[in-house]
Order: sequence, then structure tokens, then C-alpha cells
Amino acid sequence: MESHLFEDVLMDLKIISMVKPNQKISVVDNRFSLESFYGNNNENVTENNDFCIVSVEHSSSSWYNITNGFFRMFTGQKRKNVLHKLRQRVTELENYLRNDLVKEVWIKKELKDLQSPVIRGLRNLQITYKNDSQTYVHLDVIATRLESIFKDFDRLQSKNKN
Repeated sequence: MESHLFEDVLMDLKIISMVKPNQKISVVDNRFSLESFYGNNNENVTENNDFCIVSVEHSSSSWYNITNGFFRMFTGQKRKNVLHKLRQRVTELENYLRNDLVKEVWIKKELKDLQSPVIRGLRNLQITYKNDSQTYVHLDVIATRLESIFKDFDRLQSKNKN
């Protein structure tokens, strides 16, 4: 396998590994992206040189976002897209690892180093969605599946060393 085919999966795993409790991820250009932290009163402020985004949580399934005076609402569909993308990435990872398609040493090392941080990132997402039982359980199943995939990968690596 050429490494560039696996790099999208690897990049998304790295983003997941960066998730802190109460932080969210979104899908931007078919890749994961971290959303900023929330301050007091559920207010989220993200600033850069060109604009400021302020989001205020309205309910568990909808978000209102004001960007330079532009108002829009995000619905639970965004969360479904993230969960779908998570399942897709885990399936891709499982295919690569269970079929022993990852040959590059640097990728194997990256995967070994990312195992605990990725699981921790998923558990942190569970904290974020602790009041949404469906999302919480969905993330638990994904994390458990990923732990199993990583254990199989470790066994395969140990077997190949012997």
C-alpha cells in the first residue's frame, strides 16, 4: 500500500486524539476538524484575523451560529455526519490493518503511538455528549470496536516480529 492512501485515515485519527472533554469535532472538506472550547454560559468564541464566530447552544440538537452578522442554525444532522464519518474511518482502518495492508514502518509506529490518545479522544467525546444517550452509546461502541482493532494489530505486529 502506498502511504498516501492511508494518510487521510491517519490525519483523522490524530484529530480525534486531540479532543478534550466537552470539545466537539465536525467534518470539514471530508476530514475531521476540532471545534473550539466553550466558555461560561455555553458561549463559544473563536477568533482569527478576519472574523469572529460566536455560537450559543440552544438545545442538544440545534446550534445557532452568528458569523459577521450571518445567522444560521446547525441541527442534529451535523452530529450524524460526524458519527457516520467516525464509523467510516474505523472501517477503513480495520480493513487496512486486518488485511495487513500497512507495510510502512513509520505508519505502524504512528498507529502504535496513537492508540491510547485516539481512545481517550473518543472517551472525551462521550463526556461531551453525556446527556445524549444515543450519541454516547454510539461513541462507546466505536471506541470498543477500535480497541479490538488495535489489539488485533498489536498481536499481528508481535507475531510478525517472531
